[in-house]
Amino acid sequence: MAHKAAKVLEKLRYGNVHVKAGDGYQGWPEHAPFDKIIVTCSPEKVPPALVEQLREGGRMVIPVGQRYQQTLYLLKKSDGKLVSEALQPTLFVPMTGKAEAGREVLPDPSKPTIENGGFESVEGDPPRPTGWHYQRQFEDCCKQERAGGPAIRRLQQRPAGPQQSCPARIAVDGRKVTQLQLSARVRGKDIRSGQSPQQLPGIIIGFYDEHRAMVGEAGLGPWRGTFDWQTESKRLNIPPKAREAILRIGLLGAVGEISFDDIELKPVRK
Repeated sequence: MAHKAAKVLEKLRYGNVHVKAGDGYQGWPEHAPFDKIIVTCSPEKVPPALVEQLREGGRMVIPVGQRYQQTLYLLKKSDGKLVSEALQPTLFVPMTGKAEAGREVLPDPSKPTIENGGFESVEGDPPRPTGWHYQRQFEDCCKQERAGGPAIRRLQQRPAGPQQSCPARIAVDGRKVTQLQLSARVRGKDIRSGQSPQQLPGIIIGFYDEHRAMVGEAGLGPWRGTFDWQTESKRLNIPPKAREAILRIGLLGAVGEISFDDIELKPVRK
């Protein structure tokens, strides 16, 4: 990709754009310092080389965290130190090379689970639940129903529109665990189908193989109408080829309002 980009830039006669293929963890020391650095893959920690190569007063945007639990940060260099601002939970591909070799926390695909299934942990401004991604289309991100009460995730949509969903990525290996127990508390208000009868809310898990091709799908729902808080639970089969999964909650194109809380995912042991 880098070599192709370089050829296109040269063909278009852009002489002020320079391309380098290498380990981003090491930065580009011969051209430092930089006014701004944008990182589009996620290391577990901010690479020291990038901190050194950032100019005093410069800014860096970088996703930092575990393989499936990351936060996008804005970093500003002041007096040789970084001042960090958490922007929002996010999900990028992992930074490879030296960053991956030094990663201390790795997901365990034999123990698939959902982090922050109760939505109590939040980051950013406005606050958004950590571990959940692509939330910008939702009216309410994370609210408490009463002072001191539990946090919930409320999704609203009127009129019918795109298939809104809020995903979380999960480490799972179909060779090591064959079933999952999925449970959640759900409440609905005036829910009806969207632009097609199939557009109804649910909690959907898509399973993917080592090449990230879908190999199966299962979940809870769909739901219709108006109902108070109820607990839903189901045992799901994991395809043997599954190497990761994405759990999505949402209206999925439906109209109305739905709230989720206490989403849990546990492997079923034989």
